[in-house]
This record gives sequence, structure tokens and C-alpha cells, in this order.
Amino acid sequence: MNELIAKRYAKALRELVPEKELPDQLRLLRELQASFEAPEVDEIVRSPLVRGTEKFRLLVEPLKEKLDPRLYRLLEVMSEKGRLDLVPALAEILDYEIKRLQNRFEGTVEADSKLPKEKLAELESVLAH
Repeated sequence: MNELIAKRYAKALRELVPEKELPDQLRLLRELQASFEAPEVDEIVRSPLVRGTEKFRLLVEPLKEKLDPRLYRLLEVMSEKGRLDLVPALAEILDYEIKRLQNRFEGTVEADSKLPKEKLAELESVLAH
């Protein structure tokens, strides 16, 4: 359910921001996401006892000068709706969308035994095209 909601916010951001600026927005979101990884911050974000406006003031306001005004406003709306906890999901979805738009994908190849370098080079060549 949260992923669906985060996708809506990602769609809104994609509509507000030109495609070439999306990586910059993702970088800013990743900076904010990094702060969410601290246990104390995560506790604040998830706490129903802390009002959305207070969460916004504590987490987003200090970054106001660094944030693009469109991203800042989106985060403000997310805060008003009690959805600041979706910032990590929003960053992941935006990252996926940027890669999709650039026709660039990442993956992991797993094998039951160590692959020779020649086989790895062959796989890289096939997957690169």
C-alpha cells in the first residue's frame, strides 16, 4: 500500500521537474533518506505522537536552502498528509524511474559456482546491448 502511495508522489515529482533535473532531485532525496536511517530519526518519523508539522520542522526545514523549491513543497505536502515516512520509498521509486527513462538497469547474476572471467565478460557483453 505504501509503495502505491509513494508511486503517486514520484509521479507528481516527475510531472513537476524536467527529466534532466530528476537525478539532482534524487540526490537531494537520498541525502534526506540518509538521515532517516538513524534510529532516533526513524523513531520520530514513525511516531504517531509527533505531529507532521513538527516532523517537517525537524527533518526537512534544516535542508531548505539545499532543496529545490518543488521538492521542498512536495515534502511539505507529504508532511501535511502524514507521509514523510515514505521518503525512502519515494527515493527508490524515483531511482527506478530515472534508470527506466535512461534505459539503464542494474541486476545481479548468481551462479552455483564461480564463473570464469571469460564467461563474465561474455555475460556483460550480452547484457550491455
